[in-house]
Amino acid sequence: MARSLKARILTEEQSEQIIEEATSNRINSKREIKLHLELEASRETINRELLRKGYKAYKTPSKPNLTDFNKDERLACAYEYQDWTVDDWKCRVFSDESVFRLVSSNGRMYVRRREDEAYRPDTIQFSSDRTKSVMVWAISKDGVGPLVRVNGSMDGEECLNLFKYRLRKYYPGLYDGSMIFQDDNASCHTSRVVNT
Repeated sequence: MARSLKARILTEEQSEQIIEEATSNRINSKREIKLHLELEASRETINRELLRKGYKAYKTPSKPNLTDFNKDERLACAYEYQDWTVDDWKCRVFSDESVFRLVSSNGRMYVRRREDEAYRPDTIQFSSDRTKSVMVWAISKDGVGPLVRVNGSMDGEECLNLFKYRLRKYYPGLYDGSMIFQDDNASCHTSRVVNT
């Protein structure tokens, strides 16, 4: 005997409402969508419908909250260097300070989105506060360079010590003029003690 097809639980209108609710507030849970729309369907049914339309729950990427000034500066930099070749960039040494959280890592949220919506502004968790952490200074050229633990905060004195004892060892070209250190305009890089 042939099995009968299960009747569709959600109407097309309800399906559209679910998608609209999920995309108007990306952090809405299945429970919140069910309650707000006053649906009789189960959370599992709502989740299946979201997945059917391509909306899966992803961990939000964490990004710094850029100001309009930051955006303008980045765009100006991109225009200034748009004609540089790979060889032009090979003579640059970059650095960045990275913070690794030790406690209560990041309060990571989940958002409902399609696979191609990964970096839409409404699917990103903008970072602001920090928990107890360890900071390291990552120097890179042609891949990842050595990680150097920074004790406390990165100030001009700490930065100068790293330049003297780490950069000289790993990037001697900085001292014979064949390479250039490209700072990110952090206050420790532009401090008087570093630039005198």
